[in-house]
Amino acid sequence: MYREANQTTSVAETPHSDAPLVLRCQSPKPVGTDHPNVADRQERLPGFSQERFSELTVLVVGAGALGGEIAQGLVRKGVGTLKILDFDTVELTNLNRQFFFVWDVGSPKAWALARNLEPHGAMGTRIIAWNLSFENALGYGVDLSCDVAISAVDDGDTRSAIARFARKQGIPSIFGAASEQADYANLFIQEVGGTCFACGFPGAEGEGRTPCPGSPAIKDLFMQLGGLAAYAVDTLFMERRRTWNLHSLCPADAAFTVSGRVERRAGCPICGGDPPSI
Repeated sequence: MYREANQTTSVAETPHSDAPLVLRCQSPKPVGTDHPNVADRQERLPGFSQERFSELTVLVVGAGALGGEIAQGLVRKGVGTLKILDFDTVELTNLNRQFFFVWDVGSPKAWALARNLEPHGAMGTRIIAWNLSFENALGYGVDLSCDVAISAVDDGDTRSAIARFARKQGIPSIFGAASEQADYANLFIQEVGGTCFACGFPGAEGEGRTPCPGSPAIKDLFMQLGGLAAYAVDTLFMERRRTWNLHSLCPADAAFTVSGRVERRAGCPICGGDPPSI
């Protein structure tokens, strides 16, 4: 049914130091007019635009459980460019819920995730991965230009840094986090000109890694949150409906699975409670 339109253009060698690993997913095209293209079914969704989605550059900070779920969804949907940042390495305890395999143990998470994502894409997505923290990437002048930044880290200071970066760049940002006991999770959207991350989560800056390494974690919660985040990206750039900027998931009790809008907070350390200057 399909023939290869172009072969993968991967950089096969492991990059050195702070150099990125750059990969490109294949882009098969149907043979003949009787077969639909890869995106046929999602292009039928009201409000979804494959053309717009394939133009997007998305930055995902954090290549762990949540970052991997989000990244896989974006690559399968055919995002134009996916940029990944993570300074950590793959451990055995990651394998039950993160997008890694036994042979990835000891490898930089960002590079391993990029390699594992490549065969999951069929619409030519370009993947660029750095073995760096968000803060170091900024310090080194790495090209983090994007249409939306997604925080999939467990560090309050880094989340705040991403919020400040997005606000300065005039782009939206998305923040996902699970509770320390992995019994609920939140997704917050910082829209351009809207409520910022610090308004929604006062006191997050300076709280360090939460949950800390060694806390309970399980895949099912991150699967749900990752799917919600992938949907949220659509709502920022096309006509897919969303009425909330904060959604809380609680698999055990639907009464605690709620969504709504968080308003600006006077004296916020990031936005001051006032609209940003763009």
